[in-house]
Amino acid sequence: MNVLNIDLKKINLQIIDTIVEVIGEEFRNIIEERVSNIYDITYNNIEGIQAYYNFLENCKKKELALKFLQNIGIDISSYPIRSYAEPLPSELENLIKKFFYSISNFDCPTGFPLAIFSFKTNQEHDPVLFEQINFINFLRAKEVDEITRENYNQFKTTEEYQNLMNKINYYLKVHNDLLKELQEYKKEIQVYQDYIDNEKQRKNKIILKKRIELYQEIEDNLNSDIIRCLDAKYTTIEEKSQIINLDGYSHIEIFSKDDMSQLMESNVSENVFIYEQQLKYLEQLGIRIPVVKEDLSLNEKCQIYAAFLQQEDIKKLFPSLEVIEKIK
Repeated sequence: MNVLNIDLKKINLQIIDTIVEVIGEEFRNIIEERVSNIYDITYNNIEGIQAYYNFLENCKKKELALKFLQNIGIDISSYPIRSYAEPLPSELENLIKKFFYSISNFDCPTGFPLAIFSFKTNQEHDPVLFEQINFINFLRAKEVDEITRENYNQFKTTEEYQNLMNKINYYLKVHNDLLKELQEYKKEIQVYQDYIDNEKQRKNKIILKKRIELYQEIEDNLNSDIIRCLDAKYTTIEEKSQIINLDGYSHIEIFSKDDMSQLMESNVSENVFIYEQQLKYLEQLGIRIPVVKEDLSLNEKCQIYAAFLQQEDIKKLFPSLEVIEKIK
């Protein structure tokens, strides 16, 4: 349930009745015709603007990642780039991954191969050590023997290793200079992020207000066992109202007639999903739910979930159909 997304076609009758009530019944036919011809124009919501901001940032990172390759002496002239909005040739993508794992990691302080050389490691099976060795092998000439865990410490005493570290330090400096350019660009598009942050705050306030109102509306329909659990776990109405999600899916909804009927079918994967959502609702009430091993089969999980949910003291916590209908 999302109180901020409204499908006008679904409330056409309500719109018509409201207008008729104001203008008059004699104009109903005209009003019906006009309303049916309404053209619903979708605006760019917060998520859309966030996606646009992420797109701009990713394009800039892509530009700087290519500039990084050029600045460290890699010739990419054979790969003409028409637009940073388009996917890069796979060869360039793979080359960038060698230095940054992915373009999105370009400004991640520790999330790329070059950065791992600032980590200290002495453990034989440390993943950092493994990444360091991999990157050094990438930088070395292909015709030489690969460095391994076994000979890495010995290799670190060689002049070749020192030369490679000098090269890596230079790469880090080039990268650091480009990071400054990225930060300047982020300042230019900060207005989008400011708008997004402000709208998210406004949206959250609206949702909280509506959520509390809806909780107050259903509170009288919650049985004493549910109320007891909520009182034991939460102290404020804001906290108690968290059993309702107005910005998406509420776990209460999974106890609907359709979902409960589905549990009588033999679709095991669907049944596991329903059971798991029901258990999340119980967790919101403060109930300890069974811990199930991941390596169990779906049938085994179903049996454990069903046995737990069929306990009489647990069934008392199921929401009524009246509550479910008000929330959906």
